[in-house]
Amino acid sequence: MTKGNGLPPWYILLIGAFAVAACSPPKYVPYKSIHGDWTTFVPWGWNVMTDEEKGTFTSTNFIGPFEPEFFLGAPSFSVRWHAYKRAHRLPDGLVEYYETADDYIRQMLRGVYGPQYHLVDEGNPAREAPISAVKVAGRSAKHFAVLSAVPVPPKTQWGTSIDPDTNRIVNVRLHEYLVVPMEKGFYVLVYPATLKGFKLYQQQFNALVHGFTTLQDGPQAVASAAAANAASR
Repeated sequence: MTKGNGLPPWYILLIGAFAVAACSPPKYVPYKSIHGDWTTFVPWGWNVMTDEEKGTFTSTNFIGPFEPEFFLGAPSFSVRWHAYKRAHRLPDGLVEYYETADDYIRQMLRGVYGPQYHLVDEGNPAREAPISAVKVAGRSAKHFAVLSAVPVPPKTQWGTSIDPDTNRIVNVRLHEYLVVPMEKGFYVLVYPATLKGFKLYQQQFNALVHGFTTLQDGPQAVASAAAANAASR
C-alpha cells in the first residue's frame, strides 16, 4: 500500500532516472566545416577554432577540457586541408609547400619529428608499425602514428616527462595521422597526444575519423562554386 501521491516508490525512481537521462548532454555532436566541405562527429562541449589561408590551407582544431596528461593540459584533434603546390606561410615565418600527400608525409616526418622518431602501433607503442593504407570517407588514405620525444622549457608543467638519459624535461609525443588525398589537395586528421594521455581520448578521435565525410574537393571548391553562381546571375 502506498501513501501520499499514491505512486509506488519504484515508479518515482524510474521517472527520476528518465528525467536525468533527458537532461544529459550527448556524447558526440555533428559538425560541419565553416566552408561546408566536410562533416564529422566531435565530442560535445569541445571548443572549435579555425585558421585559414584562403585557397591554400585550412585548419579546424577541436580543443577539449583540461587534462594534465596532455602537453600544456590541452587535448585536441585537428582536421587540416592543404592544397597541392600552393605555398602556405606558417606563424614562425617558414613556408610549407607540398607536391603530393606523400610529399607532405615525408616532409612532416623529417621536419617536425627529426631523426629520432619511431613509427609505431598506436594501440601498442612499444611495437613498430609501418605507414598503412586505409579507407577514410570511402577514399584511399594513409595511416600512421609517430612516437617522438622533444625537449621543452624547464618550467613547462603539463604533459611532460623526465628523459632518463639526459635528465631533461621532454614532451613524449604520440601523434596519430590520417592523410586523405583529394583531386586538388588533401585532408589531414591529427590526434596530437602524449604517450601518457593517448588512450584517454583515442575513442573520441576514432569517432571523428569514422564520422568524417567529404562533401567537396576542399574548401576552395565551395568558394569557387559560390563565385561561379554569383557571376552567372
